[in-house]
Amino acid sequence: MKSAGCRDEGVQLSCLRLVHALLRQLKTDDIVALLPTLATFVDSRSVACRAAMYDVVMWLYDNYNTGSVKLSHYCVVFSTVCSIQSSGSRWQRR
Repeated sequence: MKSAGCRDEGVQLSCLRLVHALLRQLKTDDIVALLPTLATFVDSRSVACRAAMYDVVMWLYDNYNTGSVKLSHYCVVFSTVCSIQSSGSRWQRR
């Protein structure tokens, strides 16, 4: 996911789509490791990248909502980080 930090929208979108395609094969620890990187897309200028990030997050919610306690905990942390990043950036843009 290091390529996700690249500023090229095409590369970022490809990385997110690849992650989405591989989700069924990833272990809980792998998914937890991806959450901080996914959180960085909350404020992406690219609507397509944000949509792809939300596709991944919705898949995680649908498939891990009642599963692993560890992943549930990190999903709560993820949503909190996203809220903080999103609200902080709104203030910076004004």
